[in-house]
Order: sequence, then structure tokens, then C-alpha cells
Amino acid sequence: MDGWITIGTQLSTAKFDRQVTDLESKIKQEENKQQLNIEVGGQLEQEQAKITRQVEQLTAEYQKAVDKAEQLKAVVNLTQPR
Repeated sequence: MDGWITIGTQLSTAKFDRQVTDLESKIKQEENKQQLNIEVGGQLEQEQAKITRQVEQLTAEYQKAVDKAEQLKAVVNLTQPR
């Protein structure tokens, strides 16, 4: 017996398609969260660098004030009668 039998079937991929769409949506949400984390991290690094520069500047100003105070103290000590 040589012959062919054809069986007609209709497959529904709606559930599979919905799952793929849900997964794609979740992936996109996670990518957005990751991008936001990167942006916030960059902003925090910039803010930290700015604060570090300010601290360094204040430290330098403080050191100048200490040096000036020591100079003035030395001048006062030299001008005082002994």
C-alpha cells in the first residue's frame, strides 16, 4: 500500500505569542531600570567629584589661614619687648 494520508490540524500559538510578548515587556522594563541605575550612578559620581573638589579647596584655604596665623603670631612675638 503506497499512499499518503493528510491530517489537517490547526495549532493555536496565541498563548505562546502572549508569553513571548510578556517576556519582551519584562526585558524592556529591566533594561530601563538598568539604564536609570547607570544614569543615577553617573550623577552620583559627578556629585561626589564636585564635593571632593570643594573639600580640597576648603582644606587649602584652611591651611593658608593657619600659615597666615602662624606668621602673624611670629610677628607679634618679635615685636613684643623682652
